[in-house]
Amino acid sequence: MKLIVLGSNGYRANDLGHTACHAIPELGLTLDAGTGLYRMFDYLNNDGFDVYLSHDHRDHTLGLTWVWHIFWKRATLEARAGKGLTDGGAVWAALAEAEPKVRVHLAPEHLPNVQSLLETYRDRTLIDFVPLKPTQELAGGASISSFPVDHLKDQLCFGFRIDTPGGSLAYVTDSYGEPDSRYAQAIRGVDVLLHDCCVSDDQGEFARKVGHSHITPLARLAAEAQVGRLVLIHLSSFRPELGEPQLDRAYPIFPRTEVAYDRMEIEF
Repeated sequence: MKLIVLGSNGYRANDLGHTACHAIPELGLTLDAGTGLYRMFDYLNNDGFDVYLSHDHRDHTLGLTWVWHIFWKRATLEARAGKGLTDGGAVWAALAEAEPKVRVHLAPEHLPNVQSLLETYRDRTLIDFVPLKPTQELAGGASISSFPVDHLKDQLCFGFRIDTPGGSLAYVTDSYGEPDSRYAQAIRGVDVLLHDCCVSDDQGEFARKVGHSHITPLARLAAEAQVGRLVLIHLSSFRPELGEPQLDRAYPIFPRTEVAYDRMEIEF
């Protein structure tokens, strides 16, 4: 199984990365829908896909305003190749009457904010909202489970774990990763852990205030949870000026640590 990093940044996109979005094409889904979601065009295996939202912040949801473009571009290119509708007008009309093509799985508490984002966008006609379940079966014997993580006070946020017959992966964003985190058991033993890491160790107090992670306690979490590989995501939008995550701090604790980058492919 392969995960594609469509957006490795947090907060804001910059020249190094779009915001949080991670695709698993074989399962037809993405984890979050940041600005990198437009790249899902390159990985579509069928006529729709699922999005699992960790929470409703704009850097995790703004990509939903690219849904219309993804399917419009696909149908337009097929029309030009003689494989579909005859012209752009026909494509537009067909999309306007199409059934939803993207299923967004989210907590009911997050629904009003996401609907508000899409209120003025035609993309909303192609999106169906589905209540997030604790566990859901996926194609090929795989499953996805959700679990709460600590973000800011009174702000609900979820992590995800995907288990397949051949491997496992966990995704945790917008949380302060520490060995005693309440989700430590949920990620235990996964082959790959994708985890938020957006500030340096000397900003640890600030990280807790804004609900994000820094490298040393996160490396300890990975070691104690006995994960196979730690990939750092939701990276600082102040890169490159303030540098990359401090891998030299992580290696003595958890050597199998690396920094994500856009279009990175991760096997699990």
